[in-house]
Amino acid sequence: MEIFKALGAGARFNKKRFADDVKLFEHTPSASAAPVVGNTSELLEEIDFFNNKPAPGTPSRRRHKHRDGEQVDGMEVDGVESDYSEMDAGSVSVEVQPFRTEQEAEDFRAQHRIRVYGTDIPRPFRAFSELEQQFKMERFLLDNLRKLGFKQPTPVQMQCAPITLHGRELMACAPTGSGKTLSFVLPILQDLRHPKKVGCRALIISPTRELAQQMCVQVC
Repeated sequence: MEIFKALGAGARFNKKRFADDVKLFEHTPSASAAPVVGNTSELLEEIDFFNNKPAPGTPSRRRHKHRDGEQVDGMEVDGVESDYSEMDAGSVSVEVQPFRTEQEAEDFRAQHRIRVYGTDIPRPFRAFSELEQQFKMERFLLDNLRKLGFKQPTPVQMQCAPITLHGRELMACAPTGSGKTLSFVLPILQDLRHPKKVGCRALIISPTRELAQQMCVQVC
């Protein structure tokens, strides 16, 4: 019977002796337990993936408000408010001078929160028109971008497209809705150029059927 007592015995805790420790685990509702809501602007700065917040020191420009459905990475999101300047609202044919030095490219990456790792990384682009100047991108691709409402590339597109167009291997990570699909589909379409009856010419592997269908609708 002694063995059963030993197996069935439990630990004992002296609450009087360790009263101070017990108080730490007791639930005592107080004003400090109420949820604290800080400055929402500070929170928005932390989650500003797409760098919508204007850079400090930049002159203020007249801004437009758009309350209708907005196209985000091929998906329509209703009720999204977007701010864009007159420069961003221009067509894709606006000519932009390429970066003159590597430091300019680094400053541009830092401004748009683009982090790159590797060696001899191609410089990003600022407007879709640069793709025609640097990579001889087909004009009909740029016209289709304009017709579909793509006026200003997103940060992931700015950096990923040049890397892919240079024939480099790439692994990219960006939030949902940041334009990752276009960042690799556009170089693929440029490489294919025109339809040919030669079988499979490009392969896109998707983790889910839904995402594959979504990309098919966007591209085809």
